[in-house]
Amino acid sequence: MPLNLDVSGAHMTLIEFTGQAALPVTLLATASIVFVSVALATKKNRLETIKFIQSKSFGSNYFSSIADLWALYFQRLFGEQFFAKRQFLSIPIYTLAVSGIFCHIGFSVFRVQCRCLLLSK
Repeated sequence: MPLNLDVSGAHMTLIEFTGQAALPVTLLATASIVFVSVALATKKNRLETIKFIQSKSFGSNYFSSIADLWALYFQRLFGEQFFAKRQFLSIPIYTLAVSGIFCHIGFSVFRVQCRCLLLSK
């Protein structure tokens, strides 16, 4: 009997599908309601609403600081110039490290799935 190692989630139940579809539907519905309400409002209320929405940052400062931090670490690791000398050493080491981490995670998941399959018999 062959092992079924399919973890793609192709066999979703109705509850799982509903849970997966709820977030994008909710986001689209909320955005649609905001746009329709702004369009149907009076000009004064519309301008006040637009100014209020534009005054909110929605976390953009936080994400900008994360992007700046990532760029700083990237430049420290790989160099600031396009063909920096440290790239000849840092890029292969980084590639091997990331590949090793993902292989380790993949083998760990594979071992757990095989144990579960063997124990379920």
